[in-house]
Amino acid sequence: MLITDIFRYPVKGLPPDRLKRVSLTVGEGIPSDRRFAIAHGRSDFDFDRPRWTRRNNFLVVAHSPGFAAIRCSFDVDGSSVSLEIGAGDPVTADLTTNEGRRDLAAAVSRYAGASQTGPYVVVEVPGTSLTDSPRQAVSILNKSSLGDLERRVGQPIDPRRFRGNLWIDEAPAWAELDWVGGAIQIGGATLEVVERIERCAATSANPETGDQDLSVPRLLKDLYGHVDFGVLAEVTAGGLVAPGDDVRRL
Repeated sequence: MLITDIFRYPVKGLPPDRLKRVSLTVGEGIPSDRRFAIAHGRSDFDFDRPRWTRRNNFLVVAHSPGFAAIRCSFDVDGSSVSLEIGAGDPVTADLTTNEGRRDLAAAVSRYAGASQTGPYVVVEVPGTSLTDSPRQAVSILNKSSLGDLERRVGQPIDPRRFRGNLWIDEAPAWAELDWVGGAIQIGGATLEVVERIERCAATSANPETGDQDLSVPRLLKDLYGHVDFGVLAEVTAGGLVAPGDDVRRL
């Protein structure tokens, strides 16, 4: 088994940033993964005492599928983002500044959808990844599982729908779901697999068009009897991880 791809999502809800390597740290997720999120007008996020908050308080693909089709790139630490908005000039925003945060919120507002109204505010919780789970963990997805799902559905399924951190290959299909409660070594790091990932409507959004054109949760439930795809793992021994590194159960 080996690692094929590494991704982070510096802004929750926006497309990923591919990494050539990553240094994992005990008790933390991928550096700068979901560092920022965009709170909407009905959010319960506490701006005075920021802390991890459930995903429904932010603009997310499940409720704003158009986000899946936004094109963007990030700088080396994920704090500056450049977005391609339609046929206009790219928008570049430094998210360490109030001006940059306002620029990003304004740029993506057209994709937010009626269910998540403004005003929109870019937020962060220092030292915390604003993932869907309060665990500071890394998501691991299996290309063999995706291939099995594609064969049973009878069509290709873009892996970007699943918004994962680490993709592995050469493992048996769905083997990762049985790793919960055990440990794995990936490159120079050791991780404890802590839970399966239940999939939501975010996976139904087409990354090319932003349309909800395929109900992945329903397909998983009909074909496998569950809605799980991938697992979460917590780093218990830090180290460097890169594509091509071996993955080994301990």
